Amino acid sequence: MSYWKSLQIWYMCGDKKFTPSKWIPFLMILWFAVICCMAAVNNFGELITTRILLGVAEAGFSPGAFFLLSMWYRQSQLAARFTIFFSGSALAGVFGGLLAYFIVGNMDGKVNLEGWRWLFLLEGLATFVISLISL
Repeated sequence: MSYWKSLQIWYMCGDKKFTPSKWIPFLMILWFAVICCMAAVNNFGELITTRILLGVAEAGFSPGAFFLLSMWYRQSQLAARFTIFFSGSALAGVFGGLLAYFIVGNMDGKVNLEGWRWLFLLEGLATFVISLISL
């Protein structure tokens, strides 16, 4: 079993103790902190460390989202909602790649930062703003 799946179990226990309306924004703020740290890496070891920490932050999102959906919809409605959730994830991957292309291409060299660092900073900032709104 991978570390990501074992962390999902821990996060599911956290979902029982804290409400999803607080748990998911907390994970988003944790994700923001780690992704901004990824913008500051200088070697491969730091990149691997921050990537593992990013996996820790991401591991609880899907179980939390499914738990939240199961609180609002009947069992007969959940399959359609889960399909929409996964479809949104696939669409985010498509448009995220396109957005990343433009950010890296247009922001490279601005304020003496490489484009990939800008990408992490802007993704982190957007996540932080949304997490504050959702609190």
